[in-house]
Parts: sequence; C-alpha cells; structure tokens
Amino acid sequence: MRHRTQPRGEAVTITIADDDALAREGLKSLLHADERFAIVGEGADRVELLQLVRTTRPDIVMVDADLLAAAGLGLIRDVREISPDTKLLLMGIRADPEAIIESLQAGVSGYIEKSSSLDVLADACLQVAEGVQPVLPQMATDLLWYMLEHQGEARRGRQQTSLTRRQQEVLYYMAQGMCNKEIAAILKVSETTVKSHVTGILRKLGVSDRTQAVVKALRDGLVTSDWDNHTAMG
Repeated sequence: MRHRTQPRGEAVTITIADDDALAREGLKSLLHADERFAIVGEGADRVELLQLVRTTRPDIVMVDADLLAAAGLGLIRDVREISPDTKLLLMGIRADPEAIIESLQAGVSGYIEKSSSLDVLADACLQVAEGVQPVLPQMATDLLWYMLEHQGEARRGRQQTSLTRRQQEVLYYMAQGMCNKEIAAILKVSETTVKSHVTGILRKLGVSDRTQAVVKALRDGLVTSDWDNHTAMG
C-alpha cells in the first residue's frame, strides 16, 4: 500500500484499488500526467483500500471489478460510511451488465473499461467528481436499459410517483446520460430550470444523486427507453 498525503492544488484526488500492480502503475502514470488529478493512494485489497480511504479521503476511488467481486458489494458501503463524499468508479476489462447494475444499486457512480483512452478516462473521472451523471460506455448503457427495464416490467403500472410530467421527462433524459445543459436545449428551458427539476426528482425519489435516481427510475419502471410511448404515472 502506498499513499501520498499532499495532493496538488485543487486537483481531483484519486485512490486506485486493483490487485494487479501493473494495472495500478499504468493508471497512475496516465492520470499523474494530467494536472487536474492527483493520485493519493493505491491498494491491492479491501484492507488496504479502506485504510487509504480513512487516511486520504479521496474524491474518487477507482476500483477494479474483480477486486470488488472478491471483496463483495459491502466494500462500497464501507467506503461510503468512512468517507461519504468519496465517489466510486468501477473499472473492468469488459462490461458485465448484471455486475454493473448491482454496483450502481450499491452506490458506485459508473463503470469504465480499462482499455479506455486517457481522454475517456479523464472525462469519466471529472464526471464522477462532479456527480453530473452515471458514467457508462455506450454498450453498457444499452444493455443496462434492456435489463433494468425488464426488471421494472413487473412493477410498471403499479408504481406510484409524485413526479410531475415535466420531472418524468427530465428524468428520462437523465437516464439517457444527458447533462443539464443538453436537457435544457432539448426542452428549450434554462439550465437553472432543469437543475430545479433535478433537485425535485432527487427529493421525491429519496436518493442523493443522479446515478441513484436513474437506477431507481429504470428499476421501478418510472421511465422507459421510448419517451414518445411513455405516459405520466400516478
């Protein structure tokens, strides 16, 4: 286990959790070259990761999917209990939709493939740090839509929600991975208005961030992949 206690300026602080030393070195080299990020720790197992989270309180934990599978989803809860503001980004060699769904439901902010370019990796870290939207590659997004909608089919029609029609519409575009600016452009309203709707959505769904709102909405059938065929609930 290694850690560095003095991050650079206002850089996004990151801890890497991966039992593959070469993979850790590769990620560290890529991100360290970007002044927007500071690697404050790297660990190879659950014990090392939790100790690092206690001592460094990173903005992001990048956790390998295999390490998470071995440690169990309780690791996500433990990280969040130790450092509530720390967000988790799952890394893997290939997208496993079921594992991604379980991880999203447990509290991770997204998934990224290990083979991603530096630009994609950097963008994902910034999005996670800002809590803008769930971070998923397009293939995983498509598969998640399919699987989550099927999970919600049994519930659809029975779910009650106090979301307004406009909030459901905003939630649909959130589930498409759009940011507030993009949603505002489509709806022809201000970003401030969209932000207000998002705040209302989080409150009514009883969740703390956009990722959990999207997961809950898709899981419970509150939105579908085809807005034109979607009708207001409740």
